[in-house]
Amino acid sequence: MERMRTRPSSTLHPHIPWRIVPSLGVDVFLGRERDLVADTRAMRHALGRERLVLSGVANLPKAGAVVLVANHLQGPGLWIGWAAAAITDAVARWRGGDTVHWTVSTGYDRETVGGAKKLMPLTNWAFPRVAHAWGMVTVEPGRAGSALRKLVPVLDTGGVVGIFPEGAVQGVDGLHPVPPGTLRALDFLARRAAVVPVASTVHDGRMHVQFGPNASSASDAWRFVQARVRAVPSVADGGNES
Repeated sequence: MERMRTRPSSTLHPHIPWRIVPSLGVDVFLGRERDLVADTRAMRHALGRERLVLSGVANLPKAGAVVLVANHLQGPGLWIGWAAAAITDAVARWRGGDTVHWTVSTGYDRETVGGAKKLMPLTNWAFPRVAHAWGMVTVEPGRAGSALRKLVPVLDTGGVVGIFPEGAVQGVDGLHPVPPGTLRALDFLARRAAVVPVASTVHDGRMHVQFGPNASSASDAWRFVQARVRAVPSVADGGNES
C-alpha cells in the first residue's frame, strides 16, 4: 500500500480553546485532576469537522481492555495533543464515555548540534503535572518497565491505554525509529488486552486518523502504522523495529 504524505499543511495550525486555558493552567499548577474527555471534546470542536477525517473507529471493541498503538504526530504548528485529543474523543464517543490513559515522558529531550540530547527547560516540571491532571502515566527514561506495570490495573478493569512507541520525538515529518525492545515490551500489555493500531497523518490541510483492525501483537500493530505513515527521510524503511 502506498504510504500517505505526512507533510504538515500551513492551514492546519489549531489553537487550544481559550475557554479551557485558564482553568487548565490553574489545575496543572495546583496539581488538580481534570476531565480529559471533556477537554478533548472541546479541542475536537476547536479543530472542526472539516479538518478531521476519522476512519476505522468500528475496529475498537465496544468494551473491554484495549491498548492503542499510535504514531507521534507532532511538529511546527501541530502539538501532539491534537492527535491524542482526536483519538480520545473518538474512543469516548464509541465506548460510551471511556477515557484513554496515555503514557507520557517525564521530560522532552531535543537533539542539539553534534547529536547530543538536551532536556528542554521546564518540561520535567510541566509534563508530570499535566499527566496527573489528565490521568496519564509518566514514563521515566530507562524505566519503561515501571510505567508498563502502572498500566496493568487500568487494563484489568477494562480500560483503554494509549502508547506512542516512538517516544516524545516530533513526527509530523514521518515515523521515527522505535527504541529497541519497545514493541516487545508492549506485548506484556498485549497479553491482557485487544491491541488496536492508530495511524495519524496530515495532508490536504486535514488530520487523518485511522484505527486499524485488532492486531496479534504490538509489532503487528506497528506494521499497520508503518504501511500508512512514511518514515522520516533520514530513516530507511528497515530502521523501525518490527
